[in-house]
Amino acid sequence: MEGQELKAAKAADFLLSSSFVQKIWQDEAGTLFLRLRKEGKTRLLAIPADDSPIRLADRRGESPKRPQTLLLWLRARVEGGQLARVWAGEKGEAVFFRFSRGGDSPVLVLERSRGRSSLLALDGEGVVKAVSLGAWVKPSSKYAVTEPAAEGGAAMSLEEAQKILAAEPEGPHEEKAPPEEGRKELKKLRNRILKRIEKINGDIERAGEAPKTRALADTLAAHLGEVKKGDALARLPLLNGEGEAEIPLDPSKSPSQNLAALYKKASKLKRAGEIAAKRLKEAEAELENPSLGKKSASPAHRKAGEQKIVPTWRSSDGWTIVAGRNGPENMRLLREARPWDLWLHARGGAGAH
Repeated sequence: MEGQELKAAKAADFLLSSSFVQKIWQDEAGTLFLRLRKEGKTRLLAIPADDSPIRLADRRGESPKRPQTLLLWLRARVEGGQLARVWAGEKGEAVFFRFSRGGDSPVLVLERSRGRSSLLALDGEGVVKAVSLGAWVKPSSKYAVTEPAAEGGAAMSLEEAQKILAAEPEGPHEEKAPPEEGRKELKKLRNRILKRIEKINGDIERAGEAPKTRALADTLAAHLGEVKKGDALARLPLLNGEGEAEIPLDPSKSPSQNLAALYKKASKLKRAGEIAAKRLKEAEAELENPSLGKKSASPAHRKAGEQKIVPTWRSSDGWTIVAGRNGPENMRLLREARPWDLWLHARGGAGAH
């Protein structure tokens, strides 16, 4: 078995490394199916949760109504990225699949030890985040990942790799791969979200001036009697005794009017920071699943409720939580929902779900 795992890992690395991860499924038996695309070819890789070998498949197994946490975690962090490398442990007791998406490098481990097979999902630091049913490793534990140095030269031929992985399947898979235009559109959408996040971070940085502005307003309030109308600048000692503050003033306004304007500015900066922090959370959640924030190509025909991004969160165990705030948003969620999604009514909130 150890020799077979080593050969399968080398074949998968030769044939599938640098592939684009289009979609991930998991059937009732726990086998993971990864739809991978590389150099114009689409392949379906089956990673079993039992003693059967890693192989290329011609179709995926039937998905359960309620997916496992392992699948949800992988979908959130691997789909849309690349399969960077595949390798086997020194004794062939485990096969490692390292992925790359953004700045993350999660690892999927197929471990065969202690008389059982287990699938483990690790973050870039090697911490176990999700496991297959019956796995002996517990989430949140540390898993030792030893990645060997890259081998130089071609380890095998294309024909040998396909033979080891039970040969490349003939004909299309059960579901067609998305067209090239769809992937480009998704990439553009992600780039727009990243640019929006960059702007929001700039807003948060500017809003960080709120405490300083409030301190200047308090200083001006304490020395208001020393300021006259027509002054363009006030140099006043800070309340904490740490030097002087230079406070720009509007000469056309009275001291009290300048004070009110300064307090108003501090309040607006604070509020802007709170709003920006909320927008940042929504944008980061949208980055996890860009399709939820995807807008119609025809703005004139969009309904008012569909022009806004549907609020999305990610739970600690990898579940995506989406809230519909009104009728149009709920209809949108119904159109995008999958058969295994759970629907809950929100008490005290607008909209049905």
